[in-house]
Amino acid sequence: MGESCLCEVEVDGPRKTKRTYRPRSIQRSWFGQFPWLVIDPEETKLFCSACKERPSLHDKSSRLVRGYTGPFKVETLKYHEVSKAHKLCVHTVEIKEDSPQAALVPEISSDLMANMEHFFNAAYSIAYHSRPLNDFEKILQLLQSTGTMILGKYRNRTACTQFIKYISETLKKEVLEDVRKSPCASVLLDSSTDASDQACVVIYIRYFKGTEVKESYITLAPLYSETADGYFETIISALDELDIPFRKPGWVVGLGTDGSAMLSCRGGLVEKFREVIPQLLPVHGVAHRLHLAVVDACGGIDLLKKCDRHIRTIFKFYQSSNKRLTELQEGAAALEQEIIRLKDLNAVRWVASKRRTLNALIVSWPALARHLQSVVEAGGQTGHRAEGMLKLMKSFHFIKFCHFLLDFLSVYRPLSEVCQREIVPITEVNSTLGRAYGALETLRHQAGPKEEEFNAGFKDGQLHGIFLDRMEMAEQRFLADRNRMILTGIEYLQQRFDVAHAPQLKKMEVFDTMAWPSGIELASFGNDAILALARYFELSLPPGYSEEAMLEEWLGLKAVAKSLPFSMLCKSALAQHCRFPLLSRLLAAVVCVPISTACCERGFSAMNRIRTDERTKLSNEVLNTLMMTAVNGVAVTEYDPQPAIQHWYLTSSGRRFSHVYTCAPVPPRSHARAGLRKEKMGELYMEGAVTQKPPAPFYGEPVEIRKDCIMDPPNRLLYPNTSQEAPKLS
Repeated sequence: MGESCLCEVEVDGPRKTKRTYRPRSIQRSWFGQFPWLVIDPEETKLFCSACKERPSLHDKSSRLVRGYTGPFKVETLKYHEVSKAHKLCVHTVEIKEDSPQAALVPEISSDLMANMEHFFNAAYSIAYHSRPLNDFEKILQLLQSTGTMILGKYRNRTACTQFIKYISETLKKEVLEDVRKSPCASVLLDSSTDASDQACVVIYIRYFKGTEVKESYITLAPLYSETADGYFETIISALDELDIPFRKPGWVVGLGTDGSAMLSCRGGLVEKFREVIPQLLPVHGVAHRLHLAVVDACGGIDLLKKCDRHIRTIFKFYQSSNKRLTELQEGAAALEQEIIRLKDLNAVRWVASKRRTLNALIVSWPALARHLQSVVEAGGQTGHRAEGMLKLMKSFHFIKFCHFLLDFLSVYRPLSEVCQREIVPITEVNSTLGRAYGALETLRHQAGPKEEEFNAGFKDGQLHGIFLDRMEMAEQRFLADRNRMILTGIEYLQQRFDVAHAPQLKKMEVFDTMAWPSGIELASFGNDAILALARYFELSLPPGYSEEAMLEEWLGLKAVAKSLPFSMLCKSALAQHCRFPLLSRLLAAVVCVPISTACCERGFSAMNRIRTDERTKLSNEVLNTLMMTAVNGVAVTEYDPQPAIQHWYLTSSGRRFSHVYTCAPVPPRSHARAGLRKEKMGELYMEGAVTQKPPAPFYGEPVEIRKDCIMDPPNRLLYPNTSQEAPKLS
């Protein structure tokens, strides 16, 4: 039954034969042996009808759920029949019509739950902290050394991978349920690569959970083509597979991108999305724009490039030798000077990293200069290397420019901190941006704090007792570079922020209560902007809404929320949706527009922690589960493993463990349903087969079926409307 058969084929004459194997085929007796077995209209795939009816309970990894295409073995069918997920689906289907109120409640013993909590907590800690899977056994050994009772099985990385899979599926289910309940949402995209360096697109969703805005990782989808069509089809397929209702009119309001060539507004992807989502508002996230603005502003200054290379050389000089670093620290201690740990200039993408690096160099400068001087006097190859570094370290132009750079980057610090937040209102970005413009103009006409500190400490050609090499026209060259740096910074900020803004984003500033006028002017303030936003997000509002009603609600909101900040204003309007039915929907659409892509940056950092050089064999599926837990998970101390354990207990195979499967009592079936099953089974139906199933034989032994008990296969198609004939089987 379903086994390969040997046959002899003549080759070049009757005396030469060749032994061949006939491939396994579908046996018609299987349809009598397994009542749940169905076949597709093309007669190439087998399915389990009971599992297909219960998508929330079946095992997605089972072949009989995805479509069994061969090699066809009766053992595969037997294995599926005794699986725990299949049993649960069969029992649920049987009681579905007889008693709608009856529910199958799995009973997990307290001992089993307590034991599995240790395993799932350890697996969650591994995934949340992006630790290697091999640490799973070490954590269990540590728990056991503290007196915790741990089962003897499930102690390897394979079990850890399975537990993380169930944890990830539970988290994904919770996130997707919240996403579908949200009144509106936005999609955020970030390009990346998987463990095999295949191009992928990372998809995030910005949505509402109650009155709170959330941003969650959804999936990592591999790209078949790095073109606009490839991105579009991959993203659409991923959203369809996750059953996200993005085609619902007015549900998706924004598209946040990282500004890459393909994902930008000029890459053609936005136009393709607008064919499906007409009111889509594309936004280039400010988290990327700020970094690009600073880099572009600094890139045209030759002295800055020279400073960058020199700082890297100094840091590498000390980080590559513990002896030199120790000598530097000892010399600084003797002179009562401070040494700050030297870090790489571009350790992370945020502006604060450059500020810390420059600050470390300036604070440590006296000790660095004196130690480099001692290394030069010692001679040798190391002395020659130190001589070039010391020459620039004692340059008046270099040191004063580094002090100015600290003042210059300090202007970006407040804007950088705003851009790093997950929830950033456009009003706060614009107000912080205005203050940055003002600070740059002030810095252009007068020295900043660090530059003044240098001017006060530089006397008689010395700084901290060390003579500086001051060339002719050094002050004039410094002022020219300084002025050019500030003007370039202002120009690039305007290009990155102001020009890229859509008119709708500018109109959203109307919700900034800090900019509201006082007195009688408040009554008519923002009416035009509110109506313009309402027309743009018309599909997100109730059909046939009245502009007069919208303005009336806007007037009422201004009366009660004048003293509230933007975040509290949004929560107040959303919580009072009965009082503001139109304005609450409009505010939800406004808040859902993704101004920052900081969540994409954090997801990218999590991926770098997971996908290290030592973990090159991570599959895309495992990487997806680890990302789901690392990005969307809660703190380890707040994690509740019971939903994931319940999911594991219901859907895992019965052969994986020896625990007894117990369920709540199933109510007796009605006689009408039993009679219906008799008619479906045919004339050779045996009464005892309905109430009591014969024991399954041992899988290693052949199964003998009497010829008089083999039935013709019933017309059990997966899609019965497509064909009325019974499948032609071998």
